[in-house]
Amino acid sequence: NTIVTSYNRNFTGRNDANPETHAFVTSPEIVTALAIAGTLKFNPETDFLTGKDGKKFKLEAPDADELPRAEFDPGQDTYQHPPKDSSGQRVDVSPTSQRLQLLEPFDKWDGKDLEDLQILIKVKGKCT
Repeated sequence: NTIVTSYNRNFTGRNDANPETHAFVTSPEIVTALAIAGTLKFNPETDFLTGKDGKKFKLEAPDADELPRAEFDPGQDTYQHPPKDSSGQRVDVSPTSQRLQLLEPFDKWDGKDLEDLQILIKVKGKCT
């Protein structure tokens, strides 16, 4: 069993709950080429496909403005380490934002377990 996807869900059992399934992450272009070919043995750079009319054809490499002309530019390294003392840092979120909100800390735990709560869901196995 093999699944080829273009998103980062490539750990065992994630896509089909089968721990024997191999999952690989690749580009959307390769995923599309393999889906069109219907086999993992297909190499879009060298292999031909056969159309409904019986004629052989080869997929062309994608070409679009979104693709760089000469390799990918990694850009500048813009990572900034967080400050050692973050007490002076603020995060501004608009009070009218429909998407974001600042979370308030929970009340400190009193050390007592919660009792007589309603069970919302029971799950079995590996869950995320």
